[in-house]
Amino acid sequence: MTLPALHRRDFLKGCCAATLAAGASRSYGAFDSTTSTTQDTLVVVFLRGAMDALSLVSPGQNHPDRGNYEDNRVATRVPYSGAGAGLPLGTTNWQLHPRASALNTLYTQGHLAVVLGAGQAQPLPVVRSHFEAQSNLEIGVGGGSGSGIGWLTRHLVSANLPVLRTA
Repeated sequence: MTLPALHRRDFLKGCCAATLAAGASRSYGAFDSTTSTTQDTLVVVFLRGAMDALSLVSPGQNHPDRGNYEDNRVATRVPYSGAGAGLPLGTTNWQLHPRASALNTLYTQGHLAVVLGAGQAQPLPVVRSHFEAQSNLEIGVGGGSGSGIGWLTRHLVSANLPVLRTA
């Protein structure tokens, strides 16, 4: 018997539905906090390897790096005109992938901000490993070392917000 393929998008939809169902039942279990004053929830999802950032947001026609982008992204570049053209990102020199029309709508409505080139301060020595850089961002400390407490937990603690603690 062959099982149907499980795609990442379907998995995330299922997880979101389960979270909504749990929230509707007011049975938060491990996520319940007696010190919380609101019902606000922050959900952070790391999709390792799930998105090519230069395909989602690429240099537009008049961007100074457009030539370099086209030279180095022959098979995966997003054109600025014609079939499959990127969606202009407001009045910037950037464009969104044509399949990101929902994000473009959110951007034009002022509900989405696109932050490019955001990351850690350059550690010494320079980290050239994609995997080590991801780990540094998640741990919240550059240079390949960390406290074992990620940036999100440190933020919640500094804001005196409830934190889910595991053993």
